[in-house]
Amino acid sequence: MELDDPRWDGVQQALGSGGELPNILKKIAAMRSWNDAAWPPGKNPWDYLMQAVYDFGNVHSSAYAVVPHIVRFAEKRSVSDQTHAFLFVLNIVFRTLEDAVSIPLRFMDEFQTSIEKLGPLAEQCLPSRELLEGERKIAVATALLAGRDLVVGRVAYGLALEQLTLPCTACGNDIEFEFDDGRWLAKGDDETGSVTASPVPSAAFEEMARLSAAAQLPNEYEHVRELESVVECPSCKVATNFLALSAADVDKRCPLARIEGWEAR
Repeated sequence: MELDDPRWDGVQQALGSGGELPNILKKIAAMRSWNDAAWPPGKNPWDYLMQAVYDFGNVHSSAYAVVPHIVRFAEKRSVSDQTHAFLFVLNIVFRTLEDAVSIPLRFMDEFQTSIEKLGPLAEQCLPSRELLEGERKIAVATALLAGRDLVVGRVAYGLALEQLTLPCTACGNDIEFEFDDGRWLAKGDDETGSVTASPVPSAAFEEMARLSAAAQLPNEYEHVRELESVVECPSCKVATNFLALSAADVDKRCPLARIEGWEAR
């Protein structure tokens, strides 16, 4: 939807009329830098945009109209600014409240196309020495998302935020995954469950391993294939395939997974 389209007035957002969003997007496009440090607290147009469309995980329909413009702006920005856009999109896709509303049909095609456009941008960022390690982790997650791998992309997103937590499909309690002393651990409130790597791993993590190597990511990324494993929930002791935990979380939280060709797999 073009920025001068009158239909913005009817788009849902958290801070008022959707008609405000084109002006905010124009301000973001005109910013010299997307670095938060350059702005006083609460004055950055990005802050308004996140509150308006994302609203602490309650994603509004306006998010799906905004993303194509952010991606278009990012194509002409520095690699550091591009990772800012990557994280914005990742949050909208993966960090939603459970049972989030579906993507409006009128925004669906352009939203999907814009995500796919992020793939080449993310790949170009991977070897950049201008980026911090955390920014390169975000680029890895974005490249996986752009390749329509929602399940492994969700894993990469969690690792990028240093918060890889997935709910147990049996009891619903969160399982926190940590890489410690050369091995993966599954942690609950007071207990630690086992993570037993599959003796015959598939190609599920092959692309993530390739991207991580290109980004020169250390530690847990060098052992990412070991996450193709059976996990014992620390709370209920039920053993579940790790990728099944990620797929279940994607199915529950990610409206993109309801679109043909993007299903959790």
